[in-house]
Amino acid sequence: MFFPRFFALVIVAWIIGIPVGIGISHSRVVVSLSALLLVLGLWFFFSFVALLVYSWFYRKLPRKRRFDYIIIHGAGLKGEEPTPLLRGRIDKALELWSAQGCSAILVPSGGQGSDEVISEAEAMSRYMLRLGVPREAILPEDQSTTTMENLVFAKKLLDARQATPYRCAFVTSDYHVFRTALYASHVGLKGDGVGSRTASYYFPTAFIREFIAITKEHWMPYVILTIMWATSVLAPYFWSATAGFPAQSVGHALSELQQNSHERLLRYFQG
Repeated sequence: MFFPRFFALVIVAWIIGIPVGIGISHSRVVVSLSALLLVLGLWFFFSFVALLVYSWFYRKLPRKRRFDYIIIHGAGLKGEEPTPLLRGRIDKALELWSAQGCSAILVPSGGQGSDEVISEAEAMSRYMLRLGVPREAILPEDQSTTTMENLVFAKKLLDARQATPYRCAFVTSDYHVFRTALYASHVGLKGDGVGSRTASYYFPTAFIREFIAITKEHWMPYVILTIMWATSVLAPYFWSATAGFPAQSVGHALSELQQNSHERLLRYFQG
């Protein structure tokens, strides 16, 4: 529950902190920085809502294609057995496999963690064998430790096995489907993400972690917004240097511009 509470705290601090900071301070620096934080925060929350909505629609899209391979992403072990989260992924993969006449090859993907006695691929294979899946229908990938490695190493196995084009299903938890499909596109795997159901109490924490992971990989908009802000603040000084205007006049114009911006922000937040 740490991530949802921390996320909620950040939202509350952002909503309260910016107008309070502007209201109690007459510093132009505070006003300018508050404007930057306001813009960055709006982009952050817009991205979160957009990802949530898009992920929901992506998971609801019908999957009527037939797949040559069904890649199952690992999710930790309890001893030598799959965790409930991982069992959900395996069961979803077997449901998809049965629905198309048991014709695809199942690819359990996951290496052995430092605290695990066997690889996740081996544990998944044993689980499926106990449920009656033929051994020849299972192609384990037991080297990967991350989502990206799941797909990269699985692709190497499949490319070595089949020279003709093939299509894959990437089976993971529903909160993880969008990022998995995004990575699959990056590594050149053609297919669709398929999500197993996640317990409602765990979904908020898991989705926020997914959002943070995606945000860390797509940080450029924040850099661009910050550069635009810095440019708007520093532009009058560069304009003064290139146009040859007296620095005092430019400084006076800048002071008036900042004062007007300050007054508009105060009127907005104070009602």
